[in-house]
Amino acid sequence: MPRVKKDGLWDYKPPAETDGVSRVVGFLLWAAKNFPRRPVSIQHIARIALSEKNLPKEDSKEVDLWRGKMATIRKRMKDKHNRGIVTHPGIGYRATVDEDDKLENVFEPKRKRMQSAITGYNAGQSMIDPDKLKTKINKERFESLAEAGKRLNSPAILKRLAPPEESEEEA
Repeated sequence: MPRVKKDGLWDYKPPAETDGVSRVVGFLLWAAKNFPRRPVSIQHIARIALSEKNLPKEDSKEVDLWRGKMATIRKRMKDKHNRGIVTHPGIGYRATVDEDDKLENVFEPKRKRMQSAITGYNAGQSMIDPDKLKTKINKERFESLAEAGKRLNSPAILKRLAPPEESEEEA
């Protein structure tokens, strides 16, 4: 097996008395401070969580387990530290470092999903002919949802959800 070149991420020493999720959260906070915006592989995250000296294999059960626990880690980072987790597909994960990072990498993707959800909502609503609904409860439900759709499709909301315009500074 090729020897892994140890870089600064190997300097972190997790507190042994904490659980694996707490060790990973502490490590990601430490990495964000010492190596801002640098993703960390899931193998390294599993190594920290398990308090191991060596990296587990990429296809190991341990790595799969900790990949599955990233949602718990993400929630803990948000709830206790007001930080987001940024996923770099195929590379790793990292904690957000500042408000701009949170806006760009946590909030902006949620804006895009909301915009897409409204488009899907409209498509679903357009498939239904309210005159052909058979029960009163379904007719009332459709009317209620159609009213919500009108609010979601208001020009003010759609304008706010539009992608940001590129400023001259960024161009």
